Amino acid sequence: MTKPRGSVEFLAEFPDDTVYDAAGDEVQFAGANVARAIGALLTKQGYEVAAPENCQELGWEFDVRRDRSRFWLRLTKIQEFVLVTQDMTFRLWPKPGPYVQFLQDLHAQLAGDPRFSRIRWFQDVLPADGGAWFPAPVDAP
Repeated sequence: MTKPRGSVEFLAEFPDDTVYDAAGDEVQFAGANVARAIGALLTKQGYEVAAPENCQELGWEFDVRRDRSRFWLRLTKIQEFVLVTQDMTFRLWPKPGPYVQFLQDLHAQLAGDPRFSRIRWFQDVLPADGGAWFPAPVDAP
């Protein structure tokens, strides 16, 4: 099996929730509503999802848990939305199964929701910087 691709770029049909101050500077970056929607989709899949945390220009971060596994997510609005994930579960020996299942669940939820489109996974390096796009987080067996 190839290494799971833990990053995805997509379009999201949500109102712009950027907040600007009187001078026109961003004081809250876009994506809180998208992060909450993704959290709600994962909750329907049986995951425990923490509230998104504002990380200024980096976007929105939150943790997702199921059983003894913990996954970290960061959603950032660049031109499209980019969601980066990481398996944060402590294990003495690597066990990719729960992370792969999480990525497949995430992909199924995004693909099944009409608010999300042009879902394209990548591994480590954005395709604009020399990486490649993939239609799913893992290759079919």
